[in-house]
This record gives sequence, C-alpha cells and structure tokens, in this order.
Amino acid sequence: MKAELYTVSQLTRMNIRRALNSILLLTLPFGSFAQPNLQVSYTTGTDKVGNVQVKVKSKGTVNINGSYCSQSQPYHIGGNKVGVGDGSYIFEFSPAVSSVKLNFSALSDSEGAYSEIVSIKVNGKQYRVKKAGKENSCDDLAVVSPEGYIAPCKGCPGSGWVDMVIEGPIETLEIKDSVVFGSPEGSLFSLFIEDTKSKPVELKSVRAIRVLHINGDPEHVRIIGIPTNGAELIVYDSSGNEIKKMAQSITNYTPIDVSGLPKGTYVFRIKSSEFNETRKVVINGS
Repeated sequence: MKAELYTVSQLTRMNIRRALNSILLLTLPFGSFAQPNLQVSYTTGTDKVGNVQVKVKSKGTVNINGSYCSQSQPYHIGGNKVGVGDGSYIFEFSPAVSSVKLNFSALSDSEGAYSEIVSIKVNGKQYRVKKAGKENSCDDLAVVSPEGYIAPCKGCPGSGWVDMVIEGPIETLEIKDSVVFGSPEGSLFSLFIEDTKSKPVELKSVRAIRVLHINGDPEHVRIIGIPTNGAELIVYDSSGNEIKKMAQSITNYTPIDVSGLPKGTYVFRIKSSEFNETRKVVINGS
C-alpha cells in the first residue's frame, strides 16, 4: 500500500490548529460552546427539534464524532479507522424546513488529489454548492469542486468550513462522503435547523390530479387522477403545519373527511412512488 505523506509545514499547521481548538475547549467557561436549541444532535431514530420532527438514519460507513472540532459534531461519514468506504446520514423533516445550516471539518487531500468529497442531496436531488463557507477553528478552508461538491484544499490534511446555509423548503437532506483516492479517515459535520417557518414543497405538476368538492356535501372532498395503486395524502394549513395524514389509502374518488377543518385555505399533498404533487383547497365549512 502506498503511504500518504505530508510535509512538516502541513503537519505543523494542522497540529497547531488542533492544539488551539483543545486549549479553547479547556479554558473557556462551561457552556461557551453550547449549540443553539435547533441543532440536530442524535445519530439515529426520530425526535422533535423545536417544532419539527426529524428522523435520522445512515448508510454505509459512518461513525460518531465526539472529540474533534466542536463546530462539526456529531456526524462522521466516509472512510474511518474501522474501514474505508462511502457513508452518509439522511435527515427527514416534518414539516419541511425552509433552511438549514451545516458545518464541516476533516476533509483530507493526498498528493494534490482529492482523497474524498462531500455531496449533498436536497429532496432527493443533487445540490450544487456554489461558494465556500467561513473558515472553521480547526482546519484550513475547504473548496468547491467544479462539480459543485465540497472538497479539501490542495495538500491539506484537514479542511472544512462553517455557516453553510441551504435554502428550502427541505423535506429530506442527505450528506455523503465519497472516497476518491487513498484511505481518508472521513469527514465530519453538524446540522442546524435555521428556519422552521416552512411550507410544503411545491413540485411541477406531471399528472391531471384535481381535488373536487362534493355537491351538497361540504364535509367531504374527492381527488381524481390517482393511479390504481393509491397514494398518501398529507394536509397542511396555510402556515405549512401538517394537520392531517392518510397513508397509502387514497384512490380515485375516495371521500376525504374535512369536517374537522376550520374555514380557510389548505394545501393537499398527494404522494406515491410515481408522483408528488400539491393542490390548494379552500374549505368553506358547513
């Protein structure tokens, strides 16, 4: 196996940064590094963060970062000391959030080639990073690759950034570290929900789906244009809050009970494996 070598200056710069970070942790008053209330800090399962339900799961090679760079804890993705391979954490938000903030550290470069890159998917689609964030307290500043990925700076044993904001609405977010060259130890990141005043994701219509009021029956509506395998219905109020959910049970002309909804405008979201659409519905009450 070919050894990965760093110059004395590179190692010195990295060690100085890590030492300063450790000194800060030891000398600052307890709580100085306390994270905002809207940080997502668990690595598996579902819990409430503010008024948002967040489900966290992972794929591939992942670990927990509990020691290096307080700005980018607790997620460790990609190659590590246990084994080398791609790894990702996936977050599902309900209701959707309108923006998140991400901090990164520990991306490494070997012999002038990216050892690893970090890619991001928002709502299942690749997100193209446009500009770097701010330098963190632990590493050199990372760069943006021509493909729009987060990449280590040239010759840097550790790089990253802080305060990278992604605008939504965001329902799902995947952060993935991919091994490109050598045996990198993976990258680290933290996630914060910046704004929860969200609205449902609006997607371009691809089907002739309509929501119909039933004549003479103000307490029910029907949906047409749904495939035979059915769909899930989620109802949001005008502020983007989820108030009603019917999972995989809606078919063409299924009566939807709206008797419990106050008079106003709502958004009906109809989802299946084939499509994902929203429709505004006005409820006038009985």
